[in-house]
Amino acid sequence: MKKFRKFLAVALAMVTCLSLFVGCSDSGDSETGEDTKKVAVIFKLQDSYDVWLKQEFQAKADKYGYELDAFDFEDDETKFLQIMENVSQGDYDLVVARTPKMDARAAIKSVQDSGALYFHISSQGWEYIRDEKLAQGMICNEYALGQILAERAAEELPENANVVILLGPAGKQNSIDRNQAFHDVLSEKRPDVTILDEQIANWLKDEAMKKMDDWQQVYPKIDGVLACSDSMAVGAVESLLTNGFDDWDNMYIYGINGLNDACDYITKGYMRASALQDSRQYASEVMDLFAQHCEGTYDMTAPAWYEFQPTLIDATNVDEMVEYYKEVGIM
Repeated sequence: MKKFRKFLAVALAMVTCLSLFVGCSDSGDSETGEDTKKVAVIFKLQDSYDVWLKQEFQAKADKYGYELDAFDFEDDETKFLQIMENVSQGDYDLVVARTPKMDARAAIKSVQDSGALYFHISSQGWEYIRDEKLAQGMICNEYALGQILAERAAEELPENANVVILLGPAGKQNSIDRNQAFHDVLSEKRPDVTILDEQIANWLKDEAMKKMDDWQQVYPKIDGVLACSDSMAVGAVESLLTNGFDDWDNMYIYGINGLNDACDYITKGYMRASALQDSRQYASEVMDLFAQHCEGTYDMTAPAWYEFQPTLIDATNVDEMVEYYKEVGIM
């Protein structure tokens, strides 16, 4: 009986150990014994920020010797589900996605049933994933991104300033949260500031340029632009440049994400600041967690949710970001 109990204890320990390593199956060469982990990332690769995300995840995959495949769901729910179906059949160990704001429960379960881990990053579509403990996730606080930017604008905008706001796509929670922060901060701290108009530019530089072109025709005096993304802030700058604007000491343009073009324009004095949602932090922390999971020191199947706060990039610290972008070949 004692021998049986000892055997049972050992067997249970082995089962527990195996369960911890879900998502870390040997997807390498069985003859050589190599264990190359396969990672899939599902992003919106027409978006400049997502391109940066992909690059950072690739760098971390290279560091760990993982194989990484990147998929572009083009901000399309149907395409996202198709990609999820494909990766569930692709022998992946980890799937990292910017889950869109939709019901992806069945797709997530399919990926997990295939033996892969699922990890959500970024702002939209995450509440039910966290609340129902479907998978682990990590976000940067979207309201805080808008708040930190608006607080700087509140400090810098001239008295009785006129500003315009550039928004992301209709219904996108990250744009909604950032814009709410703009309004909350300005109404509380700068009631003298007038918001002339706010328009959707869908995160796109070209659309933001058109909106800014139109505003310059309608409003004789615009002192500032608050953009829910750097791509749109850059579009506003390029509209002004195209139209011969040169009074940059009296123009206040702000963006979000800390992208390379925004950093370049901050150094040139065309933009005042950008709220950094650091893709390096997403990639580093998620891939480190996965590595720890595969080593058996962390359980990536257990419910967990992570959140980090943004930082502000301005003239005082932009050189650090420029140097980084040059080192990785983006600038």
